[in-house]
Parts: sequence; C-alpha cells; structure tokens
Amino acid sequence: MAVGRENAQLAIGGAMLSDRCRIGIARFSLAMAASFACSGAHAASMSFKCEERDGDKRTPITIVYDGDAEGTLKVSAPFGDVSLPAKKKSAEGQTGVSGIGAAKILMPDKAAIEKCISSKADPSDQDMQAIALISCKASTPLAADPIDVTVDVRMLLMDGVVMAELRRTYAEKSALMGGILTLEAFPPMGCEETK
Repeated sequence: MAVGRENAQLAIGGAMLSDRCRIGIARFSLAMAASFACSGAHAASMSFKCEERDGDKRTPITIVYDGDAEGTLKVSAPFGDVSLPAKKKSAEGQTGVSGIGAAKILMPDKAAIEKCISSKADPSDQDMQAIALISCKASTPLAADPIDVTVDVRMLLMDGVVMAELRRTYAEKSALMGGILTLEAFPPMGCEETK
C-alpha cells in the first residue's frame, strides 16, 4: 500500500509540477514587469473578461483597472465586488498590473474546506494538502455571509496574451497549510482584454 501511495504521489506530483512551473514562470514575468519604469503607453482604463475554472465549474470574473501608474483595480464576481489600490507599469511591450488589499467577500466555509482537506491529506503533509485544496475548493460551496480576506490580483499583458492570478486568503488563521489558507485559480485563470 505504501508503494501504491508513493506512486500516486509521484504521478500527481508530476502533473502538478508542470502547472506549478507555468505559474512560476508567470509570477517571474509579473515580478519583472513590476520592476519596469512606467512608459504611459497604455490607456488609463483597461478591462478584462476572465474565467476561473474549478473542475467542471466555471466562474465569470470581470477585472477593470482605472488609472495610470497608480489607480484602482475593480473585481466583480459571484463572490462579490472588490476595489483595490493598484499599480500599472509598462516597458518593452509588457504591461504589469497588480493590486492587493483587504476585502469582505463570499468564500467557501472555512471549517468545511479544512474538513475536506483533512479527509484527503495527512495533517503533517502540506504538499498533499495543497493538492487536496484544489478539489476541495471546487466541491465546497460559498458560505452565506461574506468574511474578511486579503485579495491579491496580478496581471501581465505581453504580445496579446493575458496572464492573470487571483488569490483570496482567509484572514482567520488555519490549522492547515502552515496557518495560511489561500484559494487561487488552478489551472490559472483565463482572461482576455475587452475594448
């Protein structure tokens, strides 16, 4: 049984690795874009139509940036509407937009999602917990009342392609995942810029 579990972990881990690498590359590109000096080449307002995918579930998300080097990033989704202080920097054909801040939105019930993770992964194995979180996020419905979270949005526009991250972190400390329970799109969110 131990060998079977080990092989399963390797198989799952291999699949995760390629996607994690892609996410890592996107994050690296976003970090590079954030270091560029603003060229002011892009319009003051930018709009994006995005889709978050969780298994068979599709969640439409609209993201709008208003401003130049500094502005506001507005996120509208079934979990709620969020307005974040944000920054935009452009250079060499790339534009990076990022915003982070506290918000009150609908989230999957924290106790329910922790119970789901614990049923699928050993409490001491954070790697397996991270894998379990992907399916648990998809299967746990949103709670009835909004709660305090930190919302972090990062976007990179390059050669007509939009790469995007949307992370929602529970303000309340978790007994799992090293104390920080963050939901993010996996696979990464698909977005396109709208005119």
